[in-house]
Amino acid sequence: MFSASYLFRIPQIDRAQMLRQVLGGILSTYRNVAAMTATDLTDATSTRSCLVVAPHPDDETFGCGATILRKRAHGTPVRVVIVTDGRHSTKSAVISPEALAALRRREALDACSRLGLDSTDVIFLDYEDGKLETQLPDLTSRIAELIAAFRPDEVLVTAARDGHPDHRALNRATYKAVEDWPAVQLLEYPIWFWHPSSWVSRQNSPVRQGSDLLIRPMSELYHMRRYRVDATLYLDRKKEAMAAYLSQVTNLTGEPNWSTMAPWMLSNFTQPYEIFLQKPAGNGKQ
Repeated sequence: MFSASYLFRIPQIDRAQMLRQVLGGILSTYRNVAAMTATDLTDATSTRSCLVVAPHPDDETFGCGATILRKRAHGTPVRVVIVTDGRHSTKSAVISPEALAALRRREALDACSRLGLDSTDVIFLDYEDGKLETQLPDLTSRIAELIAAFRPDEVLVTAARDGHPDHRALNRATYKAVEDWPAVQLLEYPIWFWHPSSWVSRQNSPVRQGSDLLIRPMSELYHMRRYRVDATLYLDRKKEAMAAYLSQVTNLTGEPNWSTMAPWMLSNFTQPYEIFLQKPAGNGKQ
């Protein structure tokens, strides 16, 4: 017979993983609510040219792969900018940071090819990941140059509330870069928004952490404009593109410290709708 005390005999690391999965389930529920209450952007976005700005190789595919596929199916121009090289995505004694960066570039080209893009549609800026906050002026200038050259109808960037510092830094730089282009529609695609670490601090009490997780994400979603794009026709191909990022979804070397995205987290990106957020008018600056 199952005993509640069994949980406390599970190794600490397993309990931590289980807790993250449970908390992640709450955020996934919020995601489903956001999708149901969002304005449908499917038809409108299909023929709008787009610049997708991704902090790391894989964000473009996980966050808006189906939207890219839909646009390309309509012959709509799409370019993807991958800002960092991903060399620090995991610690390994087998693969050097330089080799990992080269691997992730190959994965990105493979994934983007599966999304219907040519290699010439993918632009690598090759910043070192984890350090974008120190590169904001230069990063803003380079994104502004790309917008000026491409003149897209839309720019898609990771969410301001994503917990990863590179995601937040890129969001700030992109908002600054589009200031001179008022006709461009800037939308945010959430990635780490759906992970508990974006909302709770280990320094706070369990009660405070629970309160933050229940209230803060819903408040953020409530104050943002929410849009959805139907992904159902393109989910299988999106999953194929996600699978191209083998270094992110599998343990390549078998090392215990190799970082992969957990299945419960990945499931947020294989839902029938992709979600985009937009700050209300007058609240565009950070």
